[in-house]
Amino acid sequence: MFPNNKSATVSFTFDDGSRGHFDMAVPLLNEFGFKGTFFVIAGLTREQKIDPLMANRQRDWWAEVSWQEWRIAANQGHEIGNHSLTHPVLTHVREQQRLGAEVVDSARLIEEKIGQWPASFAYPYNKSSTDVRQLVLQHHHAVREERIRYGGPGFTLAKANRHIDRAIDKGIWIVPMIHGIGRGFDPLDPAVFRQHLQYIKDREAEVLVDTFGAVSAWVKRTSA
Repeated sequence: MFPNNKSATVSFTFDDGSRGHFDMAVPLLNEFGFKGTFFVIAGLTREQKIDPLMANRQRDWWAEVSWQEWRIAANQGHEIGNHSLTHPVLTHVREQQRLGAEVVDSARLIEEKIGQWPASFAYPYNKSSTDVRQLVLQHHHAVREERIRYGGPGFTLAKANRHIDRAIDKGIWIVPMIHGIGRGFDPLDPAVFRQHLQYIKDREAEVLVDTFGAVSAWVKRTSA
């Protein structure tokens, strides 16, 4: 059983800081009383929404949300996690100084901007190695490794809801990984997301929705 005697738990995670995360995902999660985890590319994130986007973003939708907005989300109880400094494939980074910057300097920047060291890390492109994982866990309490892709062609409300049904049936923790909302990489239709959140809300007696960091901390405590 999970906290509050729930049968299953869900941690919604969002990668790359695309505009829809703040404009659509945060309000939808708030509407249903849920909290999410937003993995930000710290070195590409601008300070204010009115500031120009960083010129060295490799994808149009990367780091569209500003620190100004992430502070608002954090103050509403959402988790701001670390998704590296510039979003490289970490296993391709050979220089230890640069690897340290991607993992540790990004965390310092998040602490500076948000006021709290990030508890969680998500590997860019979901690529890791023993050495990368070891470095990440030296500086973070949790790292996302198991995840379920939400969004993209062929992703439907029925498919999303089946993940919840399976989590309840198996008594497990699932971690949806979401990139675009409405646009961007593997976009998730916001209407589908809202209906999916309603489906979970209707099963609130059985399903806990909480941040990746919070659930990871609970798992660590109970398995120690």
